[in-house]
Amino acid sequence: MVYWRMQLHPDNSNLSVRHTTESLSAGFIGLGFGDDPGDLTKVKPTDTGVILKNNEDRYWQFAEEMQMGDIVAIFCHNQPFALTKVTGDYNFIKSPVQEIGVWFNHFRAIEKDYTKYFLDLNTSTRNQLEELIIGLPNQMTIQKHIDNTVKVYQFIDKWANLP
Repeated sequence: MVYWRMQLHPDNSNLSVRHTTESLSAGFIGLGFGDDPGDLTKVKPTDTGVILKNNEDRYWQFAEEMQMGDIVAIFCHNQPFALTKVTGDYNFIKSPVQEIGVWFNHFRAIEKDYTKYFLDLNTSTRNQLEELIIGLPNQMTIQKHIDNTVKVYQFIDKWANLP
């Protein structure tokens, strides 16, 4: 099973919860760039003219490696927010449509009925899960997790397998 950790907000992290809630409610997860390179299936991080900042080369994983059925833990301000499942292929649009909850150019559909919210868990379960992510590294936009010895993987796995 492939797990992912993601944040869903534009450069303005002060609106992280708002953007995340709108995106999940609309049934999408996605990424946006300051200097958008275009369709990530047609350009590569090494192409001339592609401007990357702070690990943006990981964004290509969203287009090329994420698969339907993968589980994504959504974080806001380095705190767990929601868990969702990918149901759609990678999509790119030139102009985002904020009115439908898509502020990003790069997106995938999610299974809205599967989506679970962290604060909906009982306190005891939340506390047990949070023990696994104490000292979690700083925020990062997207990170793939396949190593079951890593605490973030264990956190997502345990949450995903709750009844």
